[in-house]
Amino acid sequence: SKRKAIIIFPGGSYYYLAMRGEGKKVAKYLASKGYVAIVLRYSIGYFGAKYPQQLECYRKALDYIKSHSLDLNIDTTNIGVLGFSAGGHLAGCTIFEEDYYKPSFVGMVYPVITMAKPYSHKDSKKYLLRGNKLLEEPLSLEMRVGEVAQKQKLPPIYIIHCQNDSVVDIRGTYDFIDTLNRYKVDNFVYKIYKTGGHGFGINALKTSDVYKWENDFITWIKNL
Repeated sequence: SKRKAIIIFPGGSYYYLAMRGEGKKVAKYLASKGYVAIVLRYSIGYFGAKYPQQLECYRKALDYIKSHSLDLNIDTTNIGVLGFSAGGHLAGCTIFEEDYYKPSFVGMVYPVITMAKPYSHKDSKKYLLRGNKLLEEPLSLEMRVGEVAQKQKLPPIYIIHCQNDSVVDIRGTYDFIDTLNRYKVDNFVYKIYKTGGHGFGINALKTSDVYKWENDFITWIKNL
């Protein structure tokens, strides 16, 4: 039977890509569970990229995947995204895409959310916006998602974040969750853990609350 596919967006502050811990290892895990796992090497600030080049990389990847779906044994109605940190922000941006490019489901792990608040992640903001302040609000997920939720149904969303994340401020995630609740979006799940920090990928410490979070994520996908 045709399989679900998951496009993985590694983090790296939009400056580099954490290909090992948030790319290849994640892909191997998802493949072991029967999914077609694809790691997206999107454009980054190290090479001078800026918005919307990252989204254009996603669209090109999706075009390729759909046009090769027979070779890859992929169900084109079941292609989701999973992003980490800045990659989580990019995954969140796909929510606003037109139907052809809108993913079937969205996973966001310790995601960057806001570009407009004082507690935005400075490096991600720097390398995505490149000083263009006009993009701050449009690329703040918590400010934009309400408008989209009013007009159309959002894809299922899965969010996880740790309270002791010292890199990406969890207040952005709280803002995003509050907005989803305010607009009565019912197809999203969020899990807030006390410990786990940032950048753990699928290798969270056994002593942390977020250990084996990926099992819950897989269960969520299966139940969609």
